[in-house]
Amino acid sequence: NDSGISALLMLNHEEVGSISPYGAESSLIPQLFKLIFSSVVEEELHQRDIDNYYQAAIQKSFLISGDVSHAFHANYPSKHQEQHKTELGKGPIIKLSPGLSYASSPESSVIIGDLAKRGEFTLGEKIPLQKWAERNDIRGGKTLGPHLAASLGIGLNKCTDIGVGLLGMHSIRETVNVEDVFSSYLLFKAFWSLYDPLSYALQEHH
Repeated sequence: NDSGISALLMLNHEEVGSISPYGAESSLIPQLFKLIFSSVVEEELHQRDIDNYYQAAIQKSFLISGDVSHAFHANYPSKHQEQHKTELGKGPIIKLSPGLSYASSPESSVIIGDLAKRGEFTLGEKIPLQKWAERNDIRGGKTLGPHLAASLGIGLNKCTDIGVGLLGMHSIRETVNVEDVFSSYLLFKAFWSLYDPLSYALQEHH
């Protein structure tokens, strides 16, 4: 009984800047979403109304950018803030950045945390979460989240960046914990099955 349109995007060329005909910074994604929306509502709406309803639908949407994240590395302790020593095997990581290189916000983090708790009850499996904020004096990487949020017009209170923690990012020996991969699967499953834009919109106004 999905009240909206669900979509999964798997994009190419992220590591070389996403500026390609198939990358996150192309015009393909906004155009594709607009075409899908138009095909669903064209029998109910006049063409002149589709743009307005499309923007309203986008504002109700929630975007998850799924990637990887840095776990605390004992050989490089200075790269992490004392309060954000994320660990392997402790669950997927919500990524925050003071420079907005990630799409997460306090509001979206609360929504993801609530979905994880509801998912534990519904799915019967624990869904642990961690939070990581990059240091404001060390420039980190960036993800597709901010690109997509900006091009689609989704507010940062409805976007989040989530990643499986790993050691040795971009090295030939990247290391993750399989439990974190499974926890991420459960979290995404909870999101697909439990997220209701209307209920969270009501919560935001109370």
